[in-house]
Amino acid sequence: MKHILLVITVAFLSFGLAGCTSTSTIVGALSAIGNACSVSVVVVPVLVATGVVDVVSGALILDYTGHVSKSVGQAKVELASTDPNPLKITRIVGYFSSIAVPALPSRAGAIVMAIQLAVEAFLGRLQKPAVVAYAAAKPGEELRLSYADRAELSNIAKQSAATSTAIAKWKLDYPVK
Repeated sequence: MKHILLVITVAFLSFGLAGCTSTSTIVGALSAIGNACSVSVVVVPVLVATGVVDVVSGALILDYTGHVSKSVGQAKVELASTDPNPLKITRIVGYFSSIAVPALPSRAGAIVMAIQLAVEAFLGRLQKPAVVAYAAAKPGEELRLSYADRAELSNIAKQSAATSTAIAKWKLDYPVK
């Protein structure tokens, strides 16, 4: 089961990071994180229901997923903001850097690792020397987001909201004290 999850997440990452040369790269990498979170909220309840992952580990995974999903939403807002580019990068990195990655047994840990790989890929794209140099050289210039980038950011916001709703429902079904 853990191999299936990793294959699915790697596929999302591969599609989300293809063609990495513009703001589309950053938006695509952010979308890959959202996709990994969406996979998590679908897979974890099944793994818990079938006894592959215990309820406490499931709760830890979904708490982590929720924090990451919230950071995705914050990053989406920041990317579309008029803040100076260096500030955008600093804030977005801060959103994700403040999330503690839970230590879990191997099966449960594989899900967290898949999300973490997506986060690391996104932060790597955002902190590429060319992006940082551009931000420093043109701090007042807004990122030029294409129509497709703006549409994807809108989809990311919807996906983040759906992830939060799914996590809240799961917490009602599986309360952990």
